[in-house]
Amino acid sequence: MSQLWTEKPLDDQSPNIKQIQFDEALSANSVKPGKSLSASVQADDDGSQSLKYQWKLLSDSATVGEGGDPQGNESDYSQLLKPEGAKVSFKAPEGGGGYRLFVYVYDSSGGAAVANLPFQVAAPIKLKSVMPAASLPYAIYEEVSTNSVFEPAGFMGNTAAIKLDSNCRDSARTGATCIKAQYTNDSLWGGVLWQSPAGDWGGKQPGGANLSGARQLEFYARGESGGEKVSFVFGVLNGSQPYRDTAKGELNDVVLTTQWQKLCIPVDGLDLRQIKTGFGWSVAGQGKPVTFYLDDIRYTQ
Repeated sequence: MSQLWTEKPLDDQSPNIKQIQFDEALSANSVKPGKSLSASVQADDDGSQSLKYQWKLLSDSATVGEGGDPQGNESDYSQLLKPEGAKVSFKAPEGGGGYRLFVYVYDSSGGAAVANLPFQVAAPIKLKSVMPAASLPYAIYEEVSTNSVFEPAGFMGNTAAIKLDSNCRDSARTGATCIKAQYTNDSLWGGVLWQSPAGDWGGKQPGGANLSGARQLEFYARGESGGEKVSFVFGVLNGSQPYRDTAKGELNDVVLTTQWQKLCIPVDGLDLRQIKTGFGWSVAGQGKPVTFYLDDIRYTQ
């Protein structure tokens, strides 16, 4: 790129990685836990400088986010590696899911290049810990003072256009308060996730709740004017993160009325041992601002 801009060849080229490969071909790019693996890289440098190699093994959550959305770092398993210059050996991690083996190649002038090999470990994704089951029904929101581990902290998309009032006293379904949600733009999209802990986009921190035994996530919603289209979800951390959601469910493009209506996402039969994202909503631009209300969000038997 520099040569294209300056129309002059660089005096010192960065290292050139010609090939990176596992020494043994992997069937369907998948291995069993604990399998012995080795890999090597072929690289050179036009300046004939000595090269240094750094190997890293990271999880691959396969999360594809929208531009600008927060995303945490992947888990690092580099302690499993035994590097020897341009070669490395290791045993596959015990936990299932996706991984990437990275190699960074440096020359003595500060130039660098990077390449990686993806692979899968064919096993259940290991949980960092298993929490005791929570008592059911488990309330995400009933009143503004609801004691829940989940917080509506995960603002997504066009966050500047999102307003959320958890202490709204405008015609609550039960009790004194409900949630008033607003998306003030007429285009793009926005939404909010109830996270535990707040801001843990990458599944790096312990939290959430064990909701085993629940049969449905139920909640009530109504629109300000009627006709508002809203999607609902739980369990969005569904990659190979160490503290991920063990289940996911969604209810898409629900058209609201001005009356409270009960909505349900079935969870019977799902693995609910670790739910980090207890609830969430999103709206796409509908040509005008959108206002709707939520109340009595809970997991029930």
